[in-house]
Amino acid sequence: MTAVVGRPGTGSGLTLRVVQFAFATASLVTIANAYASGSYSAFFYLGFSMFLQLLWSFILACIDIICLLGNAELNEPCPISAMLVGDWVVGIFSFSAATASAGTTIFFKKDTQYCTAFPQLVCDQYEQSVILAFVACLLPPFLKVN
Repeated sequence: MTAVVGRPGTGSGLTLRVVQFAFATASLVTIANAYASGSYSAFFYLGFSMFLQLLWSFILACIDIICLLGNAELNEPCPISAMLVGDWVVGIFSFSAATASAGTTIFFKKDTQYCTAFPQLVCDQYEQSVILAFVACLLPPFLKVN
């Protein structure tokens, strides 16, 4: 268990959570600014899932900080299992929202030329928010075992 990069209670785990928090916040701010120009359920779903990702990452970052300041290792099976299940639930929720929003963005920009017909839509902000959401929810699977 000690060879896993990004495990809870370590510096790399804290770094992971801070980066997730930053990307979720950036995606949420971008989609909130774009949401004012048009309300579509896929983008509302993306905003809600990024808010959930933001809260989850913040809570786990606080746990990592407490473990680092107290020089304690988080090796108990119960909290690790709860974090694992929470990561999976939040990750699947965020990934499905990002995928739905990506499909809607592609439909608007490429398939129907809806963005050129209605210039008041901010399709570039939709696209940026989707990219940031994918980075926020796909960051943990790219970690490797040393």
